[in-house]
Amino acid sequence: MQRTGANKNIEYYCEKSGNTVCPFSGEKCRKISRCEIGICSFRHGGSDQIICPELFRQSSFIDYIAKNVLKAEAFEVYQEVKVGNNFIDYVIIDSRNSSNYLAVELQTLDTSGNYRWVFGEKTKPFCINWKATKKTILSQLLCKARLFGKNNKKLVMVIQDTFFKYLQFNETAYDDSKNLHVLSYSYKGKKLVNPILRSYSFDDLIDSLIEDENIDLNSIIFKLHKSIRSDK
Repeated sequence: MQRTGANKNIEYYCEKSGNTVCPFSGEKCRKISRCEIGICSFRHGGSDQIICPELFRQSSFIDYIAKNVLKAEAFEVYQEVKVGNNFIDYVIIDSRNSSNYLAVELQTLDTSGNYRWVFGEKTKPFCINWKATKKTILSQLLCKARLFGKNNKKLVMVIQDTFFKYLQFNETAYDDSKNLHVLSYSYKGKKLVNPILRSYSFDDLIDSLIEDENIDLNSIIFKLHKSIRSDK
């Protein structure tokens, strides 16, 4: 792990040719991409945006969820649990009651472009891809939240507060009777702080995630068709 001096927007990064051991997981960096750099966070919009989910390990989110959502004094944690065609990031099981369990999904921000741009190389600029991240979280909820909800089990989505604001979720309170929960953290001073736990119904989140744009579709298609015909 190296602290960058090449560009102030990058906090930490790993290079395939250098030290690739993640300080948060203690394992080999899994974020090293085809351009041979793994970025942990990137400063955008005045805030450090979390790109690598390993950064969440600083927050003890597992303990927080086990205590506040699972209500378990002792628990066991399993990673990358295969459920049908999907993998669950974490499953937490109450050690005293195996029927008491829940799922945890981490969602960090997707990116586009090439990391090498921030080091001065002439490549496609690197940026945060908010829309792609939103599509990812929608896919997660459609498949995993519905599955756990049908079995009356909870799913907790862990995200950064900046992404929560982008999603424009309603500011709800924690409700133990609901099955879907969002745990958001602020990332300030290189630390994850201010955990906020909110609860939603499945329909609440789907309504927030699916964009309801007021678009005159007929007008768009008509102009497209007219433009193509005029070129022939």
